[in-house]
Amino acid sequence: REALAGAKTPTHDGPAKPAEPAPPLPLPAKPSIAVLPFNNKSGDPEQEYLADGLTEDITAALSRWRWFFVIARNSSFTYKGRDIEPDRVGRELGVRYVLEGSVRKAGDRVRVTAQLVDLADGSHLWADKFDRQLIDILPLQDEITEQVVAAIAPTLLHSEGARAQRESLADFNALDCFYRGMWNLNKVSLEGHGEALRLFGEAIERDPQLPLGHIGLARILFGGAVFGWSLEPLADLHASRASARTAIDLDPRDACAYFAASGASLYLGDHGAALGEALSSTSLNPNFAPGQVRLGQVLTFSGRPSEAIAPIERCVRLSPYDPQLGVMLESLALAHYQARNYEAAIEQAKGAMRQKRTSASGVLAASLARLGRLEEAGRALPPSPWRHASLQRPMAAPYADPADFEHLRQGVRLARQNRPPQDEDPRADLDG
Repeated sequence: REALAGAKTPTHDGPAKPAEPAPPLPLPAKPSIAVLPFNNKSGDPEQEYLADGLTEDITAALSRWRWFFVIARNSSFTYKGRDIEPDRVGRELGVRYVLEGSVRKAGDRVRVTAQLVDLADGSHLWADKFDRQLIDILPLQDEITEQVVAAIAPTLLHSEGARAQRESLADFNALDCFYRGMWNLNKVSLEGHGEALRLFGEAIERDPQLPLGHIGLARILFGGAVFGWSLEPLADLHASRASARTAIDLDPRDACAYFAASGASLYLGDHGAALGEALSSTSLNPNFAPGQVRLGQVLTFSGRPSEAIAPIERCVRLSPYDPQLGVMLESLALAHYQARNYEAAIEQAKGAMRQKRTSASGVLAASLARLGRLEEAGRALPPSPWRHASLQRPMAAPYADPADFEHLRQGVRLARQNRPPQDEDPRADLDG
C-alpha cells in the first residue's frame, strides 16, 4: 500500500519519536520584550487595521528606548491568530516580558485593552483599557500608543530595579548595578542618593563602555547638586555634564543621555546648550516623559514660559503615576506663574504639594499674593521657607534673565508680609 504523503515511515528502530522541543533562547542582558499582535475581538475585519497598526506602532515606539531589547515586528507577527501561551512565546523568542492586547468595536466606540506580563512568574505588571470614539484611526493609534509606551517603559524599569534589589551584589553585572541604582535614585532621598551614586560608579567600573552607567552617574550628580545633598554642587554639575556627554559619545541616539546633559547645562547657565540637548532628547524619543519636562524647565528659565506649558503637560499625560510627579507639577506651576497664569499656577502647585513636593509652597504663595489673596498667601508659606540648600541661588533659579527670578521673589515677599506673626523667621530669604 502506498504510504500517505507526509506520514512518518517506521524504521527498524521503531516508530519515529516526536521532535524534542527546541531549548529556550537565552535572555539578553537588557530587559527583553515582545509585543504580541493585538487580537481583533470585534468580528469586524476592518478593525484588523487598528489592531495591527497598534502592534506595529507600540513596537516601534518601544524600540526608541535604548534600555530595552525589543523583538522586531516580523518575529512577533508570526504569532498572529495563534492561541499560544505567553510563556511559550518567551521561550521561543528569548524574552522576559510580553505585551498582549485586544481591540473591540461597538458602534462608533472602540475599546483597546493591553497588559504587560512578566514571564518569570506569570504576574501582570500593568494593565489598562482605553475607551475612545472611533472617528479617525491614525490619531487614535498615536494617542493610545504614546499612553501605552509611556506607562510600560517605567514599569519595566521598576521591575528590573526590584529584581536587582533581590539579588546578591556579588552576582551583578554592570546593567544590574544600573537598574539597582535607578531604584535608589527614584527614592529621591539622601540615603537613596548615596547608594545610587555608589552603584552607578560600580556599573562604570564593570563596563566603561555601557552608556547607561554614565547616564545614571550624570543624573545622580545633578540630583545631588539641585536637591542640596552635594558638598560641591558646581563641581558636581560639571562632572554630571561630562558624564552625560560621555554617554552621548557612546550612544548618540539615547534620549536619556541628552536629557541628563540638558539638566547640567541649564544649571551651569548654558541655556543655549541646554535647549539644544532637551530638543534632541524629545526628538529621539517623544514618549520619554522626563525629556518633555526638562524641555519645559529649560524654556521657563530661558524666559519662554508660555512655550514651556505644552511639553510639561505632555509629560504629565505620558506618566501620570510617575514617582517624580510632584517635580513635574511644580515645574508646570512655575511655568504658569512666570506666564502670569496665576490661577493655573495655584492649581498645579496644590497638586505638587499633594505629591509631597513641599517646595511648591513658594509658587503657591506667590501666585495667591499676585491675585490679592494675601491672607491665604501668608498661610501657604511654611515656617522658614526657601532655606533648603536646593532652593538657594543659583541652584533654585537658573534664569537667563534676573528679572524673571525677581518676579518670583517679589511674589514670595508679598506673601511673607501676610504670614501669621508666630511663623516669622527673619533669617528666611530667597537668597538663602
